[in-house]
Amino acid sequence: MLCHNNVKETNRSKKEKLVGYILSRIFYGYLWLVNKTIKYEIRNIHLLKELEMLGYWHGDSSLMMILLMHLNQQLPPVDVVITADWRGDIISYILDKCRANSIRTEDGLGARKNLRLLIKTSSQKDRIFALAMDGPLGPRHKPKELLPYLAKKANSDIYFVSFTNSPSINLKKRWDNYSIPLPFSRIEVVFEKYKNKVN
Repeated sequence: MLCHNNVKETNRSKKEKLVGYILSRIFYGYLWLVNKTIKYEIRNIHLLKELEMLGYWHGDSSLMMILLMHLNQQLPPVDVVITADWRGDIISYILDKCRANSIRTEDGLGARKNLRLLIKTSSQKDRIFALAMDGPLGPRHKPKELLPYLAKKANSDIYFVSFTNSPSINLKKRWDNYSIPLPFSRIEVVFEKYKNKVN
């Protein structure tokens, strides 16, 4: 799978690279186990054939990755926008294993440097362009304007995927209340067309 490293990689020590290498394998192994043991309920799965632009909440990133594992035979190529920092190294490895491509950009206003590439990538047909609509820095569940802007440029519709997971671990001290699914849990996935505001 292709990985678009759109920003210059920061210099990292051998120790940092080793830690990233180990963590990426651990996290992927854990998500693989979760995917193999959970029970899915997917609503509006017929919309899969229509997907071009796909939004989700940042706190559901782990759930998004295991969904990609689960649906990888049913989806066209998927491009996911992720951070360019060290966390992106880990996420990029997992997405590659999920048969998805990483589009790495700087956080916040730094992403503007890559706007031309984002427009080009999101305009490709027969692919799905996905990003966390309230990422990368929040506030939680407040959608940013990037995906609607790119959808307008590409003349594409936006779809949103939401998750309900039980039981799960939620990191309440994080701004996004990050959700970590547990093995043998139940996950409800809902695809819907995005209409100005996601509740």
